[in-house]
Amino acid sequence: MKPYEPLVTAWREQQRRPGRAFSLALGFLLAVCAFVGFSHLFNAERLAEDELLKRVGGYFAAFAPLPATGPATAPAELPQVKDAKEGFFANTVLTCLLPRSLTERLRALPGVADAVPVLMFRMRSDLGGHLFNLCGIDMSRPLVVGRTCCAPSEVKSGVFLGTATGTGGPGAMLDEGYASVHSYLVGDRIRIGAGEFTVTGIVDTGIRPVRGDVYLTWDDAARAMASSLGEPLGDRANIFLIEVESTTKQELAMLGVKNLMGGVINSYNCFRPASKVVGLNANAANILTAILYGIALLFGLKTQLAAVVERRREFGILRCIGWSDRVIGAQLVWEALLPALIGACAGGVLGIVIAKFAGTFVMTGAAAGMMPFDGGLVVKGIALALLGSALTGILAAIVARRSSPAEILRMI
Repeated sequence: MKPYEPLVTAWREQQRRPGRAFSLALGFLLAVCAFVGFSHLFNAERLAEDELLKRVGGYFAAFAPLPATGPATAPAELPQVKDAKEGFFANTVLTCLLPRSLTERLRALPGVADAVPVLMFRMRSDLGGHLFNLCGIDMSRPLVVGRTCCAPSEVKSGVFLGTATGTGGPGAMLDEGYASVHSYLVGDRIRIGAGEFTVTGIVDTGIRPVRGDVYLTWDDAARAMASSLGEPLGDRANIFLIEVESTTKQELAMLGVKNLMGGVINSYNCFRPASKVVGLNANAANILTAILYGIALLFGLKTQLAAVVERRREFGILRCIGWSDRVIGAQLVWEALLPALIGACAGGVLGIVIAKFAGTFVMTGAAAGMMPFDGGLVVKGIALALLGSALTGILAAIVARRSSPAEILRMI
């Protein structure tokens, strides 16, 4: 017998009993359609949830407090501060400096979407001698800055830092509380260290991992604090703002940053419950599709076993004329695989179509625009269907093999 003959015979069997073939194909069509469709819908929903929940926990600030550890600058190498009450701080903690080049290594860590360096320096003001926090921001990554420090949407008056179009440069942006206490308005002049800047914006950032009283661009901040330092700052920062890829990966990102910097993390525990919310719908979809796959496999197994009982005389005759158990088993496996393959492929296409159309009606907001096509889901759905159908065919072949041809023919 030729190697492909069991396949040809199995195909003829499908044509001879189209009802049975259709019912098997329909079961796997529904299972794969549900798997592909629900997976696409809930992937879009998860992406939208993740994008939303990032704003309540998907970011943090990292710094290395004194004494320095890891790649941080040794304490003896820190720039000398002329005033003992001034210095580089994160919240109330005195920090050492880290090389800005560490940014690229942070961005490469698992779970980290982006990172940006920040200067936070506590200075003494010429206006009454009070202390304030100067925040120098690297504006090359505005999205990270907006989620961890300050965002254009939080500007109360004026314009956001770095967007002023006047001849005086980017100017200074003040925290609303600081501006109110010291009676600063947009357009006023403010002296910061050795420089004088125009107030171009007033912002209310709310609760953030990093919050300053006065915000300057990185270069302006470095020049402003130069008069307070005994030596050049160099290409160093004391805080890194970190954005994570997903709230579910924040623990991983925080661990990697700690191992690299040897420092501490300033974040909020709200990311923990937020990370648990992400993926709940996906779990429900997985359970539902698993049930549908299970039903399809049980139905396929029942149909295959019924076919073995119905065709026992046929198999007995074939074995008497020389067909081996291996050939008959191969035919039964192909008889299970062929309708499953047709149904699974049709179900994959139908699942994508349903997901696209259903997404426009079921989903709203950000989720409606996050419907990515994932060919891997289609391949996975078809592979699961073929694996299950092959299993039913193998079980049917084992049942058929257990009886001898003589016993089968005597029962008829």
